[in-house]
Amino acid sequence: MKKEQYRAFKKMLTEEMQVQNVVFEERQVLKVNRKLHGIIVKDAEDSCVKAVFYAEDCFKEYQNGKSVCEIVQNMRKKIAESEEMRKIVSKPQELFRDEKWKACLSAQVINTKRNEEFLAKIPHRNLLDLSIIYRIELSNGMSAVVDHDMLRLFGETEEDLFKIAKKNFLEKYPFSLFPVSIGLWGIVNTKFSYGASAILLESKLCEMASHADGNIYIIPSSINELLFIKADGGEEEALLNIIKYVNQTALEEEDILSDNLYHYDKDTKKLTLIEQK
Repeated sequence: MKKEQYRAFKKMLTEEMQVQNVVFEERQVLKVNRKLHGIIVKDAEDSCVKAVFYAEDCFKEYQNGKSVCEIVQNMRKKIAESEEMRKIVSKPQELFRDEKWKACLSAQVINTKRNEEFLAKIPHRNLLDLSIIYRIELSNGMSAVVDHDMLRLFGETEEDLFKIAKKNFLEKYPFSLFPVSIGLWGIVNTKFSYGASAILLESKLCEMASHADGNIYIIPSSINELLFIKADGGEEEALLNIIKYVNQTALEEEDILSDNLYHYDKDTKKLTLIEQK
């Protein structure tokens, strides 16, 4: 029934966009953890991409009570607000000729297995069952994933991106620890997104272990946040069960980081993976 409703909604959305004279084409778009039906809005005169919307997200708005007409009207407003993103998509060499992009670079950790097709198209590096990707953060809260074409325009290597992103995280988006319950803590960054990237910073891992006064288990609660507890042993199976259950019942698909657990040894400074059986 839901698939039939979604198909009917897409048909209504397409018809309304045509009525409101919005030039668009449909295309499958790879996003973190998902393959989405992209609605690529273009300029009628030169076919430049003006904005990208996702039919699945529009359908959620429809289910929450918005009319198809309202959804398309909101699209038109967002198109007018997305000029900066349009410049990145169409002419990144002009926007980043003076290397201002370096101050806008950040990193995100995502699940490797869930994103194999997506990762094949972008520069990244692996960390256990995770992969590190790079984003250009924009002033309007939007971001663009760095792909191979952008990397060539920057004239940098993936190693360069990694170093720049780590520096930016520590200087521009510092991380903070907070108590969740007795013996359980969390870590996020000041922008409250991609906070799980703390796992790639040795200084943050050391800080977490020092806070717990011992080795720690790191729980991948989402792409935006990590939880951690002191590793006393014996609770690995229970933690793995909790992680899997929460991922299946409480998180949106795009927010899932991993079903696995991580162990950090404060003495050897080694991060290891504890996998689901």
